[in-house]
Amino acid sequence: MSFIRVVVFAFLFIHTQVSGQCLKGDCYNGEGLYKARNGALYQGQFRLGNFNGKGSVKYASNDFFSGLFKNGKKQGHGKYVFAAGHEYVGDFFADKRQGKGKMTYANGDVYKGSWNNDYPSGEGEYFFADGSSYAGQFINGNFDGRGRFREIDGSSYDGEWKDNVLMSKIRKTEPVFASGSHASGSVSGKLKDCNLQPCDGEKGQFKYRDGSLFTGDFSDGKPQGEGSCKYANGDAYKGGWKNHGPHGFGSMTKKDGSVYSGIWEFGKLKQRSYETETLVNLTKEQARTKTDDETRIFAVIVGVATYNHMASLRYTDDDAYHLYAFLKSPEGGAIPDDQISILIDDASTKKNILQEIGKTFSKADENDVIMLYMSGHGLDGSFVPYDFDGTNNLLAYEDMLEIIDASKARHKIYITDACHSGSMYATRAPYQMALTDFYSKFSKSTGGTAIITSSKKDEVSLEYSGMRHGVFSHYLIQGLKGDANTNDDKIISVEELFNYIYLNVRHHTKNNQTPSIFGEYDKEMPVAVIR
Repeated sequence: MSFIRVVVFAFLFIHTQVSGQCLKGDCYNGEGLYKARNGALYQGQFRLGNFNGKGSVKYASNDFFSGLFKNGKKQGHGKYVFAAGHEYVGDFFADKRQGKGKMTYANGDVYKGSWNNDYPSGEGEYFFADGSSYAGQFINGNFDGRGRFREIDGSSYDGEWKDNVLMSKIRKTEPVFASGSHASGSVSGKLKDCNLQPCDGEKGQFKYRDGSLFTGDFSDGKPQGEGSCKYANGDAYKGGWKNHGPHGFGSMTKKDGSVYSGIWEFGKLKQRSYETETLVNLTKEQARTKTDDETRIFAVIVGVATYNHMASLRYTDDDAYHLYAFLKSPEGGAIPDDQISILIDDASTKKNILQEIGKTFSKADENDVIMLYMSGHGLDGSFVPYDFDGTNNLLAYEDMLEIIDASKARHKIYITDACHSGSMYATRAPYQMALTDFYSKFSKSTGGTAIITSSKKDEVSLEYSGMRHGVFSHYLIQGLKGDANTNDDKIISVEELFNYIYLNVRHHTKNNQTPSIFGEYDKEMPVAVIR
């Protein structure tokens, strides 16, 4: 029997006005972007110089937290993602996990239930990756009190536990399989009924206790090999099967019509394929949103600095945070939280990026604006996400463009700061008045899709320590803040922005890096407002 694993996260850095730097906004009473001396970066709300309200922290360890704060500490609901691959979603109190929460461990184990002082304590359930589980009472992360441990074969140990040891036990057998009564006729008479008699090295049918029906290969009396399963909840699976779950290559069709295909391990999808086709179809279905005259901006910001199979970058994550902060500001459109998302480092997997783009952009209607910004490594024709392993999980630009094309939004802006990003071309007044003018400009624009890349196909996108940014992203943000407004109308158009970026990047890199713009778009499409 395995034992529960306890993971302790880093303490939140203490915020004081002398311990770091306010990079953006009001870091005393308001919203701001703050960098601590230890490298941790906080984006969110402040009160009297402390983190207070909604916010997120990227730690120097590459852990990431997003949720609620009170007096500088995590308190309320939040999500903590560990660099090692663990993830906790639930309640916090005084910087510790306390209340109700779910912890998903990197090895596939899952705990959900009560927490106290950073440990599972109270009533909860622990699911091991091998299929066994414990349900009952916990104290300080241990099985302690009344509980039941269920083995893979369905048998269970029920009794009193102390420090993960069953002190008094009653072994009672609960077979995984159904009793063998099939009066309903749900098991076909053409195949052997493997509930009634053992099947080995042959095809048959097997009905589980919940009514799910497996049809296919058997070995040693168990469903194993190739087959299909019609689940009681309406889902259907076809492919490899082992240990009473999908294993090997297979496809799961959910009852809502969505399809998940790829490599499965003991019931969990480990490596997905056909992601783009599925997500594009979902986007087209979900894009039936309310259409009105209001113009809204939807944005997804991606920044990857840390890689396991490529050289890490220095400033791409900071570039993403700075652009995110700008878009949240009045000059960038004051985008509400539910219309903008940011994925940094280990959150920027291929799957997460595609899902976030599809989910966010599907909310837009014909009057809206969508913006995608990506900063990280690039290879010919592809962006390199966090989970690139040297061979698999490259994110083709054309896959992302398909999702963008599926959105109903009239105005579409795609900006990428990555090496060889030009290879994408081969695939295809007062504040309130100023902000109102900014949004009204969209209604006058004919729209289209503008794609801005940091370099040509055969060029490398450069970073510069003096700027503490990528060269392209530095001038992108400076241009959006106002430097690109050449006609002094306080509205920065996409043409003004690109011309500013192009001239300055070429000059700064001594003509070694050439930003590009292409697509069918209105040159007067607005991208920022100046107060």
